[in-house]
Amino acid sequence: MLELDFQMSDDLDFAVEDLDAIPRDDLSSLLLTVPPEHVGNGVGAGLPAENGSAAAAVPPPARVAVTPAAAVAVAAAAAAVAPAKEGSPENEQMGQDAAGRSSEDEEEPASKKPRVSHKSHTRRCREKVNEKFQNLLSELPRPPSGTEVKHKAQILDYTIKILRELCNKRISLETELALSSRKNLLQWVGRVVREANSFSDAVEPFLNMYCTKKGWKCSELWQAVEQTCSTGPNAGSKLPATLRLVTTVTNAHLDMTMALDHDLQNFLESSKSWEFGPRMGVPGRVYSTMRPEWLSSLQDPEVFHRASLATASGLSVVLAVPIIVAGKVMGIATFYDTNARSHDEATVDLAVDIATLIGNAYGAILVARAAEAPRRKSSSRASSAS
Repeated sequence: MLELDFQMSDDLDFAVEDLDAIPRDDLSSLLLTVPPEHVGNGVGAGLPAENGSAAAAVPPPARVAVTPAAAVAVAAAAAAVAPAKEGSPENEQMGQDAAGRSSEDEEEPASKKPRVSHKSHTRRCREKVNEKFQNLLSELPRPPSGTEVKHKAQILDYTIKILRELCNKRISLETELALSSRKNLLQWVGRVVREANSFSDAVEPFLNMYCTKKGWKCSELWQAVEQTCSTGPNAGSKLPATLRLVTTVTNAHLDMTMALDHDLQNFLESSKSWEFGPRMGVPGRVYSTMRPEWLSSLQDPEVFHRASLATASGLSVVLAVPIIVAGKVMGIATFYDTNARSHDEATVDLAVDIATLIGNAYGAILVARAAEAPRRKSSSRASSAS
């Protein structure tokens, strides 16, 4: 077994003997012999003695077993701080080589494994994604001749196009079926209102249906919001209702250019910041009169307050219809077109008829909910009492 004596001083100078003569194979049994006066300081600090007492009380030299990597590191450190007479180029080179080998032994395996694992995981994920895209492409109809659908972006664009076409076909079929007879129309209105979670949900299918049937470019729903005075001597009294835009619809069945669709979206988005009171603008006038209104020109800001927006979007005509619930106007449905239209009584009558049916059905649901409320309260009280 090999032993190294380290001569320690206050300035941490080490005397290393015959480092070159130590075979690498013998490092596995290397022991460091530390003088007793230095145990508890420096190299042997904190190591217990063999009999379990404090390290500082052990009279013989403390013998500390070290691993080969630690021995090489200690040798390199000793060579680096050795006196000038022992700091020969050979010893310095050996210390550098030893430190380099120790660093490589400790760092190389840990640095390689994560990279290999990450690359493998990325490759598997990419293969799965490619497989899913190919499965999606196999489920879609065959693309038209001359249309390339090969890359992922092309597959996604083609999928979105097919989904839009399917949704449009569904709406067209539902519209034709609902308007084929009075019975079917009543059934359609009842189903739509029952499935709705709010007033706007009940009206939005009507907007889609009417745009599809009559070819309007876009539509809006302005909902009346009732408010009460919160301050002053009239606190608690009702204020005039405010009409706010809550739902917008564009006719996806029409073959519109991207520029026109963009202009319509700008008009609808910009209109969301507007509010109307009674007798203000088209929504306010229809709210007050409770009668439909048809405007064949939208260029006069005194008549149509959003004239600048309509002109920028190319809109030229509007039809507004009230939706009356329990005797009060709860919303205004507006329909717009970029093409000039003259007043058509049949078109207006159809819109008024459907709006009336939706208003009556929604009012009936509100009445039924109001009647169920006391029973629900009494049943909850009885359950809590029991």
